[in-house]
Amino acid sequence: MKAARNNHIVTFQNMDHEILKQSLKSFDNETRGLAFAVVCGSKQSEVVTDVEFSLLRDHIHLNLNSDSSTFRHEFNFAIRQLLIRVQCTLIASIKQNTEQSAVYVDKCLSIIVWLKELCLSSLQTSASYQRKQTVLTLYDCMLGLFALQKKTLRKVLVTPAD
Repeated sequence: MKAARNNHIVTFQNMDHEILKQSLKSFDNETRGLAFAVVCGSKQSEVVTDVEFSLLRDHIHLNLNSDSSTFRHEFNFAIRQLLIRVQCTLIASIKQNTEQSAVYVDKCLSIIVWLKELCLSSLQTSASYQRKQTVLTLYDCMLGLFALQKKTLRKVLVTPAD
């Protein structure tokens, strides 16, 4: 499966979604990691579909406690790819400013808000170390992609002198 995914033979569009659901529930870390990579790893220019978001919403919280650092790394990488897709969709949609782009903006914002709420709710004092580590890495990724940076803020606030 890994070689097929790397060679773009297996993609989210041409894979049976029931197999993906079962893979996301698998006890094997490698299988789950590959399933997340397939769900999250489409081209950056592709919009996150409702099916992808539904699969992630149903399975992300089940995979935050893994003891395997390799799985946590693959999981975080896959979610980062998804967030980059969300960011690209969001930027393109804002630039287009059409009715369809407004729908995409709402969808992107709902994904971001949902993931932020999941991260914050998973930082309870009773949560396991693995869960906190995974969630903090995801939250750091979100802040890096979606938070207003100091450099960007300077460019916005400072206008060139005429």
